[in-house]
Amino acid sequence: FECPPECVTCAAEEYLGTTSKTYFSCLLRDKKLVPKQRFCKDAEAVSGTSPHYRSKCKFTPDEAEEEAWDELGEQSATTTCCCAKSEAWTETKCLDLTTTDAVWLGRSSRGTTETFFRSDVQTSSNRSNCLRWKETDCVEHCDRYQQLYKCSSDGGLSPSGWLYYRVSLDAGWCVGDATSAGDVEKWNPGKPIKGTGLDTSPRLNGAKCPAGLFGLDTPWKEHEGALHHPCRCSWAGFPNKCNTGGIPGVLV
Repeated sequence: FECPPECVTCAAEEYLGTTSKTYFSCLLRDKKLVPKQRFCKDAEAVSGTSPHYRSKCKFTPDEAEEEAWDELGEQSATTTCCCAKSEAWTETKCLDLTTTDAVWLGRSSRGTTETFFRSDVQTSSNRSNCLRWKETDCVEHCDRYQQLYKCSSDGGLSPSGWLYYRVSLDAGWCVGDATSAGDVEKWNPGKPIKGTGLDTSPRLNGAKCPAGLFGLDTPWKEHEGALHHPCRCSWAGFPNKCNTGGIPGVLV
């Protein structure tokens, strides 16, 4: 059995607990492109939390005679992008106000060259005594309305720089709840799995990434607002990157 090129992977089609001897499931690279050389049904969303699409395709007479369904594994209902825990860190920098780039390449505190994104959130609410208190101000509203700059040399009243977060550009591995080590290798070409744990534990545990990796189940935080943004799988039309920078709306 040869999985069609339009499919990321092929799996057995289950119906009422029985493996179909007529159809197999094709996880599509593009939801608009079902295999051309076979009879396949229209694309449909994969169940579970996966954002991907599949198609049910017929076995050829030769494949049916050879009982090709016995060669196929399960179809993953849930997929997520799992990243190395060594990438689960960030740090902040205050760059000069003359810095105009939204993305900055520079030295981290670890001595490594890293990518930093300018934060969309440059201030935070004052939770302490109001600064520059005046008799006409309402002090009880201070924590709700007075915004202090995070990069400041006068306690937050004025900015002294732009706040940037370190963002990981390392690619993750797309993993499913029914993937084999071979599936993970196919889904992530050029991204070795040996020594990552995926070679021995290649599937999700529920929705959680295998040990040694982090993903949707592990919202990691070190600095205020520094939550990682889970990546999605590149073969499904999404970038396959792990973002630990905490920049709202940014997925790299």
